[in-house]
Amino acid sequence: MYLSTFEIPLFQIIRASVSLSEEVENVVNKVSKSVVRVRSRRGNGSGVVWNSDGLILTCNHIVRKLDDYEASLNNGRLFQPRL
Repeated sequence: MYLSTFEIPLFQIIRASVSLSEEVENVVNKVSKSVVRVRSRRGNGSGVVWNSDGLILTCNHIVRKLDDYEASLNNGRLFQPRL
């Protein structure tokens, strides 16, 4: 049976929304330290720190045919990655 949102009590919708928002916030807090911003002459992209050795995973089009690019971590630290 199809249930319209108007048939669900408002407090249940709000409670579910708050719970989902808290879960999303928890996930973001856990993974945001792994996100890397990659900048180049052609634009910006992103990547993720893949392992404890500092390997960064990003899309090929972000670093393809580029000889000058930099990466920054969530804490603002800049570094010159190697391919």
